[in-house]
Amino acid sequence: MKSYYLEPNKDYHNKEQSVDASDTLLEDTVQYYEDCHNDYLFAWCNRQNLALHYGYWDAATPYKHHQALLNTNRVLYESAQIKPSDHILDAGCGLGGSSLWIANEYNNKVTGITLSEKQALYANRHAQKRGLTDSVNFAVANFCATDFP
Repeated sequence: MKSYYLEPNKDYHNKEQSVDASDTLLEDTVQYYEDCHNDYLFAWCNRQNLALHYGYWDAATPYKHHQALLNTNRVLYESAQIKPSDHILDAGCGLGGSSLWIANEYNNKVTGITLSEKQALYANRHAQKRGLTDSVNFAVANFCATDFP
């Protein structure tokens, strides 16, 4: 495994400051997610939530990982004061679980972006299976360098 020593206040997404480090970090990040794809599916994910994280636990959901993952979506949606008319950018969407949940629960339009082509393909397949392709789509993009406002 490679080690990186990041300097404070250095913009590693700015190609002019650090071409080699920026490219290497990006490539290694993509490789990490693609290498761990099946591991994450096995350890964290189920077909209903498609989340790759620990979740948001509260007193009402002890020992229920699936519910904790859905709680994360709900808490973030409410905290951000998103309205159903808003078009959402899910930057770093992973497998698209939050995007799909938001589109299904609140009818928002959602664009999810990830560095991993494998994740984007997986997420788009699930959008199609759930009949959400009019509301949500997924693409490969670096959220540090997009054309989104």
